[in-house]
Amino acid sequence: MRRLQGLLIGLFVYASVVGAQSLEITPTRVENRTSLDAEVHTSEDDIFYILDGKATFYLGGTLHDTWEYSPGNQAGHEQRGATETVVGPGDLVFVPRGTVHRFSCAGGFVELLMIKRADK
Repeated sequence: MRRLQGLLIGLFVYASVVGAQSLEITPTRVENRTSLDAEVHTSEDDIFYILDGKATFYLGGTLHDTWEYSPGNQAGHEQRGATETVVGPGDLVFVPRGTVHRFSCAGGFVELLMIKRADK
């Protein structure tokens, strides 16, 4: 619990230092996700803090077969050239704006905090 408290305090300090307009924190549990469209954002960073379980993140590369689901946000059915990273409890994944990303947790689950930071 102390680690989580330290993380949240650090996030709010980070947001104030870099001038974030908003910092949205959403606790999420995902089970047995094997397929997920990749996405990329032009005006927000994503931060994922793993609370429990395990996930594989696919970061970087290029997005193909795309559509815009909201202004500044694109998704795609195919991500090419990504780097795979397996994460577990206590790990933090920072995805800067402009980075294609997705994650899966095949055959298991992951509980995480999804944190979005948008510009002022």
